[in-house]
Amino acid sequence: MRLICPNCGAQYDVPKEVIPQGGRDVQCSNCGHTWYQSHPDQDAALAEDLGRAVPDPEWAPEDEAPVPPSRPAPRAAVQAPPATAPSPRPAPVPPAVQPEAAAPQATPETRSIDPEMAELFREEREYEARLRAADSIEMCRILFGADFVDRNCVVLGNINVNSPLVYDATMTGAMRAYAAANQA
Repeated sequence: MRLICPNCGAQYDVPKEVIPQGGRDVQCSNCGHTWYQSHPDQDAALAEDLGRAVPDPEWAPEDEAPVPPSRPAPRAAVQAPPATAPSPRPAPVPPAVQPEAAAPQATPETRSIDPEMAELFREEREYEARLRAADSIEMCRILFGADFVDRNCVVLGNINVNSPLVYDATMTGAMRAYAAANQA
């Protein structure tokens, strides 16, 4: 199944089994954005992209479906009770007016990312950063020519350490790719 980050558009191929039937939170290893991902059987747009049908909760087999009456049943005339006979109990409220019992409210489920998935996303983020650095160098070789890029600095990679305040593997991977190609 393919996950696409709604923030940056990064795409990830993950096994369908890692998304439970109820869905789960996933985090983009490229930009760090977290979003709720539904299971493909529960997400109509995703199921359509995958070419699968979404189960319809309203559907029932024909032999179990209620059969509508051919004509409506005659309504009984409502008669007022005689004035002399006291009513021992109040008249029942019609079913459509009776308040329904309040459904117990489910406590919201605390969502967290599985540590194995977080590690997978971290590895994917590092891999994508190295690929982006290598791709930018390769595009410069196409644009300026390989000899010119080998002799001159044409790429300025801005690696910001202010946000996490440390150099992580994503940053050092990009720095190594630029340094290997004699770029800044």
